[in-house]
Amino acid sequence: MAPNRLAAETSPYLRQHADNPVDWWPWCDEALALARRENRLILLSVGYSACHWCHVMAHECFESASIAALMNARYVCVKVDREERPDVDQIYQTAVQLLRQGRGGWPLTVFLTPDLEPVWGATYLPPTPRHGLPSLPEVMRVLADTWAAREGDLREQAAGLLAQVEAVSRPATAPGDLPDGAELVGMARALLGRIDPVHGGFGSAPKFPNASALTLLLRGHARSGAPALLGPVLQALDAMAAGGIHDQLGGGFHRYSTDDRWLVPHFEKMLYDNASLLEAYGAAWQLTRAPRYAEVAEGIVRWLLREMEAPEGGFYTAQDADSEGHEGRFFGWTKAQFGAVVGASDAKLASELLGVSGPPSFEDGYVLWRARELDSVAQQFGLAPADAAARLDAARAALFAARESRVRPGLDDKLLTAWNGQMLGALAEASVIFDRADWLAAAQRAARRFISTAVDAEGRCLRQLAPSGHAPHGTLDDSAWLALGLVRLYEADGSPDSLDTALRIADRMIADFHDPATGGWFVTAADSDLRVRLHSGWDGAMPAGASAAAELLERLGVLTGRTELRDLARGTIRSQLAALRENPLGFAHLLLAADLLAGPTTELVLGGPAPAIRALRDHARRAYAPRVIVAHLGAAALDPALVAGRTPPETGARAWVCHAHTCAAPTSDPATLAAQLLSE
Repeated sequence: MAPNRLAAETSPYLRQHADNPVDWWPWCDEALALARRENRLILLSVGYSACHWCHVMAHECFESASIAALMNARYVCVKVDREERPDVDQIYQTAVQLLRQGRGGWPLTVFLTPDLEPVWGATYLPPTPRHGLPSLPEVMRVLADTWAAREGDLREQAAGLLAQVEAVSRPATAPGDLPDGAELVGMARALLGRIDPVHGGFGSAPKFPNASALTLLLRGHARSGAPALLGPVLQALDAMAAGGIHDQLGGGFHRYSTDDRWLVPHFEKMLYDNASLLEAYGAAWQLTRAPRYAEVAEGIVRWLLREMEAPEGGFYTAQDADSEGHEGRFFGWTKAQFGAVVGASDAKLASELLGVSGPPSFEDGYVLWRARELDSVAQQFGLAPADAAARLDAARAALFAARESRVRPGLDDKLLTAWNGQMLGALAEASVIFDRADWLAAAQRAARRFISTAVDAEGRCLRQLAPSGHAPHGTLDDSAWLALGLVRLYEADGSPDSLDTALRIADRMIADFHDPATGGWFVTAADSDLRVRLHSGWDGAMPAGASAAAELLERLGVLTGRTELRDLARGTIRSQLAALRENPLGFAHLLLAADLLAGPTTELVLGGPAPAIRALRDHARRAYAPRVIVAHLGAAALDPALVAGRTPPETGARAWVCHAHTCAAPTSDPATLAAQLLSE
């Protein structure tokens, strides 16, 4: 059988379905025109390449000749990669959540009228009824028959559901002032009621890292000094670092834990999760100076640069959960495999430390985790802690080398603009915190590639870098996250090109996505091919683009003196004021932007050559000061008030620190600079 249309697509996820007997279409004008011409319902299937249950449904349903025959006969079948078209996914994911009391996810299965209105939807559907779920074939037959007999009723129902989708995303601007520091501390405290006091993190299984909410607690602690806001964060970060959700051999984090104690993960690794967690562990190190947080951050970046960086710069999207047709097989170990690699002399010690004891963790054996404290195990085996640590390091190195010879999980090699913007910003900030010039160089490589190939002369961004050179224009997320990443890179290295490009993107972003009626932001531009333009607000799998836009505009407004940008940032918070007060967990990243806007903001102006600036920032990098905005002398776009009367010294570097329009004496001393940054 010849491959279907998806064989020509750039998305690895779509190409995974190229050999299905289903007559798949990508989301395109031709498919939508066919549905209208033949008056057939559209069967829309949305997923992504690293999604385990997407693979399961594909094997069970889309590879079945009989199910495919039914799909082809009665539907126009459209396959969408949610990472390529998050705008499509958001509309129909919201529809399914409305139909199913808030439950959604992937794979997403939605039936649409030819006018793209959602008739009915679910997530995974099996080939035969089981576990209380209807089968895909019976759903298809019922809906197709109903469409033939009562098309008008279905159209009316679908139009009403689409109207609900649009309404639920529309911001409800609330009167009153923006949250001040005291209210933000109160919102952080409100999150404590959602904390798992036993295992850390929020809620129960399945448990997601939710790094934005953890960071909001850190901001609350920094404002108030309250230990109650710091303790739960450190508990969660320690539990995740010890758990199987953290790759104990290769570094980086899997997407979420299937249990409440972070042991057995859903094994895909996503770029955006690791960007958020890199920031969280960096902040924890700044607040505590505990080496364990630096080690986790370094592991994230080792994984990133070893496995996720493209040769020309930029970072791939994700690694799959599956290899050899089994979820987690690449990462799991049987006792026999473990012992053969580690060796008899160290197997007992290593198995105690890495949890290879008792019953297996999952179907392919054991997920490695830090099951016990090193000192306890060292005492049990009569070893000095340093000797036990050396043996553990040797065991981990041997296990990693052996694992590298296995069949690797699939790599989704898309280069997504929004996700790269988030990671290059996190990496640039981490390079300053941990004084890593090599990390900064990787962020700069990503920035150069995206500036040169993903941003046009007017500042409009592509959704991704496609090998063919053809890619859809981006969403709000792409503009906001890439521009914010470039601003954060400018704050790290002083590159005027990064700042200039961020300004160009921001101006076009305002023209394309801002909604002056609400002060909020549309996900799509006015020329979108979708039926409705939804607003960006709450955090999904990735933090909302509106939150990135608010932080971006505040930072740019301070740096350039353009007060209208800061006004738009405040309008963004105001547009969601009622919602974020009601649901701080769902709007955690927007509250991080609100924390920056609430101030007091600290302006740090730096002058001098890059090596001297790095030396000057040596002590300052250890200070957790999240509301610092950094300007480097030499950028033409800077607010004249920031640079007036300030010139770099003839040798070395100099810093000027201002809090609320009150400036400290300029300094070239690292310790003095650190003290000034913390003296707000």
